Amino acid sequence: MYKIDFTSFDNIMSTPKGALISTVIGVLTILLKYIISFLVKKINRLLKYKKVPSLPNPVVQSFENVIKVYENYFNI
Repeated sequence: MYKIDFTSFDNIMSTPKGALISTVIGVLTILLKYIISFLVKKINRLLKYKKVPSLPNPVVQSFENVIKVYENYFNI
């Protein structure tokens, strides 16, 4: 639609409308990054809480007991 090169880009950015558009695009980019980061953290937390079946190994069971104590103490 528009042919933008380095000379026309400078002309666009020197107008108040161009500066406003670039600022809005920057703010939207940061907001989108925050939303995606938030969603990834939520998904990771949901996947983390899925319990893996315990193995009959005594060492593994002792670690599971420590994790249960930790979860009960901090109410996770």
